[in-house]
Amino acid sequence: MLRVLDLTIGYAKPIVDGINAVFREKTLTQIIGANGSGKTTLIKTLVGIL
Repeated sequence: MLRVLDLTIGYAKPIVDGINAVFREKTLTQIIGANGSGKTTLIKTLVGIL
């Protein structure tokens, strides 16, 4: 399980602000949103690329 509490990420300004989430093993999670809303930034942060 991966638990995210009050995560704020961005570059010059916050893109994702105050997100809380729980990702459980053996489940499928979808991250959806408009272009430029921070989906890729969130995933890169969670896997440690950023």
